[in-house]
Amino acid sequence: MKKLQIEIMRTCKDSLIEIEFKQAGHFYYYQLYIPDMTEDTRFAFTNKGSGKNIFLLDDIKIIAGTPTSFTQTISDVGYSTLYFNKPLVLPTGLIAHTIQEKEDHLYYNQTYNEGDILPPETGLVLEGNKGSYVLEEPMQACEIYPENLLKGDTTTAMIKEESEHRYYMLSLDEHQTPGSAGFYYGSPNGKPFESQAYKAYLSLHEELAKRIKGFPLSQITTGCLQQLKREKNNSIYDLQGRKRNNVQPGLQIINGKKYILR
Repeated sequence: MKKLQIEIMRTCKDSLIEIEFKQAGHFYYYQLYIPDMTEDTRFAFTNKGSGKNIFLLDDIKIIAGTPTSFTQTISDVGYSTLYFNKPLVLPTGLIAHTIQEKEDHLYYNQTYNEGDILPPETGLVLEGNKGSYVLEEPMQACEIYPENLLKGDTTTAMIKEESEHRYYMLSLDEHQTPGSAGFYYGSPNGKPFESQAYKAYLSLHEELAKRIKGFPLSQITTGCLQQLKREKNNSIYDLQGRKRNNVQPGLQIINGKKYILR
């Protein structure tokens, strides 16, 4: 099989990219990945062959690829949501949760800590200090956790309505009360609303959502709390490095991983 030699040159001034093809005869289909592209990037295809070495270009298509990392911003509220179509590694400073329902109560049924791989196509609640965080795509794959009431999309679009469901977005309450971050109606009566790209929303069946306009995050329990209480020989420390005898609500390090327990 013959190889196609590609020479790529770029100037910092106007992001000019020149690609030289050297290939004798035959037609091939190639995909070329060029990182750090911007909207004003220009291409110049130069044929330096002669005679039988002339390479003809036809049907050139430029297609935007999917990003291999994602920058997540956390406001001073301390929470955000995320929905991404690829797995991502959770960076230092963030904790992520999925949400499930049991016996008419919402709880965090899966918690991800620093270094864990977040599954693709999964709605998540993120906790962290104010700032920007870069989540990189890992080399290995990750399974999707199926039991999750958080949905989302990679494009900004109106939520597709399901029968007998209500929809909630992450925000403060209607009075913008400090510390009230939670999931509240994104439109009157819990009807579908326009959900932003890479954000997650909460979807609940009407039987669970009746007479409830919002779910403050402070009322969502951590499902792993009772499990950790049942386990013996847990290594538990607070953020100052002081050893604890048992798990308690709050931010702590258990068996080498950070947990926020409520």
